[in-house]
Amino acid sequence: MELFEVPSESKITITLKQFGQERVFKTRAITSYNNALLVEPIYFAGLPLAVTSSAELRVESAVNGSVHFFHANSITQVNNWGGIYHLIDGVPSQRPGVQRRGERFKLEMLGKAAVGLGNYYNVLIHDISFQGISFMLGAGMTCKVGDKVHIRFTPKDALNEIKIDAVVKRLFKTGGDFMAAGCMIEGYNSAVAGYIFNHRNSDDSVRTLIGENKDKANK
Repeated sequence: MELFEVPSESKITITLKQFGQERVFKTRAITSYNNALLVEPIYFAGLPLAVTSSAELRVESAVNGSVHFFHANSITQVNNWGGIYHLIDGVPSQRPGVQRRGERFKLEMLGKAAVGLGNYYNVLIHDISFQGISFMLGAGMTCKVGDKVHIRFTPKDALNEIKIDAVVKRLFKTGGDFMAAGCMIEGYNSAVAGYIFNHRNSDDSVRTLIGENKDKANK
């Protein structure tokens, strides 16, 4: 079962980390929406839950009581139909705490990136997912694992610039001797989530599985 196939009224338990602490939220499924699951509003301290980039879900089917587990790539607030709701995008998980490989989407577009409060350099953004982003370092740019980077780019046919804060998780070479950085997205916001949703559903979106190339290399 895919997450967007979860029956209406199914009970959902969401486990996520917020401000360094594990928190549990309850909600119910409403309906499938744009290949994701629309659910009843989720509140924290009296306010709608902010955008979240990762969570674990336990779903109890309203049809037969069967239990299914999912990994949520994102949970975003939706203000529509005269009210507040949340939209969850995710993939099945074999058991609690085990994350299935996430999809990443090829971009191959020019952007800019800066390390900390440093200067911005031209970079080539390779791909993006709900968890992370990777890019090829431009001339003169250096970084190391653990560095915080600020990335910005303007998608094709878009008026607004996308801005992403991330942390460098690995460095690798691509296309010969060109250095690239794989980063985990931080400071998730609705603009980033909306862009990934739209790009995922576009005709020119190219999907791969995170870790796919690594698996092939090990064969």
